[in-house]
Amino acid sequence: MRFLQQLIDENNVKLADYKTVIDLIKEELKKHEIKADVVLGGSAAKGTYLKNYDMDIFVRFHKNPDSDLLEIILKGAFKKIERVHGSRDYFKIYHKGIEYEIVPVLKILRASEAENVTDVSSLHVDWVKKKLKNPDQVKLAKLFCKAQSVYGAESYINGFSGYILEILIVQYGTFMKMIEAVSRWKPRTIIDVGKHYKSQKTIMKKLNIAKLQSPIIVIDPTQKDRNAAASVTMETFCKFIFAARQFLEDPSKEWFTKKKFSCAML
Repeated sequence: MRFLQQLIDENNVKLADYKTVIDLIKEELKKHEIKADVVLGGSAAKGTYLKNYDMDIFVRFHKNPDSDLLEIILKGAFKKIERVHGSRDYFKIYHKGIEYEIVPVLKILRASEAENVTDVSSLHVDWVKKKLKNPDQVKLAKLFCKAQSVYGAESYINGFSGYILEILIVQYGTFMKMIEAVSRWKPRTIIDVGKHYKSQKTIMKKLNIAKLQSPIIVIDPTQKDRNAAASVTMETFCKFIFAARQFLEDPSKEWFTKKKFSCAML
């Protein structure tokens, strides 16, 4: 389908020069004799970013990730920073017109070592970079889900995060194969791309009951006791299935622009 390639081409934009920002942070860390790695994170690192991408930079402390300490470091490198409160505070900076989110995390090798949910983000990046063969297919999935209002794990959407879509593309291979699979989904669909469990029955026995309440269960390949799709509601699940079915009946670029929907349409 030619229009799919057109959509990819329209969203293939060059990343900003993030290396300068990384180097400035590294210099300050060295001055303070702090052991930490500074790496690009998020969709930019995975190559799955769209036009209006977020630029995340992880400061991976070898021990004791400290937002207060990171604030001191960043003030030495940049004129203006903004502290954002969260499970662990992070910072926004602007460099040459681009917004960056600087996130303090603990450098870990496995999810069990994490002290905070943000610590696992680097593992997600590493896994996707290793397993995802065609990031452009994720871009199509994101564009489609954004248009159907099912993209994002935020509480006002309760939908499919970028990480879930990356997992789905690894599972199914391409955007079109993913859509075909989604059109056949039923409640209690289980996806275990990391093959952590021998069977779906084992997953239902082993996973905490609270993590089995969503209509779809996506086992995090980096963390076998986590359902990455735990926040997905039946409404967004229905929306995704409906949109996939309709798209397959009449594939067109129109499905990548917002439409209204009700579960009653299924």
